[in-house]
Amino acid sequence: MTEIFRPAFAQAAADKVIDRSELLKLRELNQQLQKNAPSSEEARVAKRTLQSLDQYQGTTQLNQPVQQAEGKPVFYAFSFLPTYSEKEPVPGKTPLEKVSNLSQGDALPDTVSDNVRCAAATILNAYLLLGGDFAKLPGKLGLPPETSSLTYENAHRVQEALYTQANVQGGQGLNISDSNRYEYGTSRITKPEIVGESRIAATKIGLKTHALMGPTRETMSQRETAVKAFIAKHPKAPMYVTVQGGPRVRAPQDIQKLNHAVTVYHEAGKFYLIDTGVNDNGAGRAIRQLQASEVKELLYDNPGYVFGMTLEE
Repeated sequence: MTEIFRPAFAQAAADKVIDRSELLKLRELNQQLQKNAPSSEEARVAKRTLQSLDQYQGTTQLNQPVQQAEGKPVFYAFSFLPTYSEKEPVPGKTPLEKVSNLSQGDALPDTVSDNVRCAAATILNAYLLLGGDFAKLPGKLGLPPETSSLTYENAHRVQEALYTQANVQGGQGLNISDSNRYEYGTSRITKPEIVGESRIAATKIGLKTHALMGPTRETMSQRETAVKAFIAKHPKAPMYVTVQGGPRVRAPQDIQKLNHAVTVYHEAGKFYLIDTGVNDNGAGRAIRQLQASEVKELLYDNPGYVFGMTLEE
């Protein structure tokens, strides 16, 4: 019986998603066909279809033709997730490796904030980087106990719950601002403070925020001294940074609005950008090391918002 690949493909695509686990099963069927019936039409269709899918190394939307016995193709529309499955554990031996695999996007039909939950995803990343216990988060957010293991699905549900519960004003994304005390006349800031929905999200999961800014109201974006002091006290330091997102994350210019949140993480003298806006989970592409010029742009001289995070004691 060689008619095994096309029915399996149809079944895999029926829910409009083909993920990594389903792709592996289709590959196994192809291997069986190439071994047991290499000259069959089913083997040719399987090989050709998988060669077509192999062009895509990340999450993408496809309308894939699969040739049928009568000679005409059937087109299947689905989200193709070759690098992960929602039910799989997030891989990685260290917290840094784990967050490198996490995106704010998912394939879950009941989550709706994927495009705007960068702040919530960034705060979850900070919690994980600080060694926070993921198993404690469902209790903090009112999620069922079965979401306590760090799978992709559970990480995405925590992101969604964190976003929904902190989004008290109902806007797109989580807002952020500062509320600083300062000396009249000198403009020297005496008590820097971050406020807004992003701080609410951090507080919900037991994170303390540390505003990082320059010494006066006129020099607030000159943050180098404050950032270095924070890192000296917290050598493994995650920092929440507002930026312009897109193909290249960058500090906003005066004419631009803040539209994205990312983590800048410091460890062993190196700075890393962790961007949950990457297109896919599981590929390790959410992280890259920053050059000195990028550290200056994103941390030391960023006109947006920058704050550090630590676990509440």
